[in-house]
Amino acid sequence: MGEQGQEKLQTDDGLEFLDLEPEVKEFVRAEARHEAEPDKKEDSHLWMALLLAAAVAVALCGILWLKLPAAIVLLVVILEAALGACLRHAPLWLHGVVLVGNLVLGIVFELAVFLLLADLVYLAEIVSSYFQRRTRERRKR
Repeated sequence: MGEQGQEKLQTDDGLEFLDLEPEVKEFVRAEARHEAEPDKKEDSHLWMALLLAAAVAVALCGILWLKLPAAIVLLVVILEAALGACLRHAPLWLHGVVLVGNLVLGIVFELAVFLLLADLVYLAEIVSSYFQRRTRERRKR
């Protein structure tokens, strides 16, 4: 199994390999392209981690610091994340309306600090969705 009887070939994309079957050549090219591209899935995981961290932080602040019932805190956190997911393609002014509406509700129900914290979950969902969509679009190119 020596390399004496085989010729070395140079391709136009700079790869050098032995004269092998076409399927193997294509596999080698695909692997080289894959190694040259950064792993874009990690970006998606980073933004999901941001959303999870924001949700956990707001829930802990609401329960431990503001002494609110856990069921209410968790319900609001889940609703804010769901609202952000539903409105991820909405225009920017609508996100402003949602944020101001949360502030007004917080003032009315004397929970302004908590609902401002809950807005962080909403904003984290919007930012996470935006960057995930951008990553998917880059992957398609």
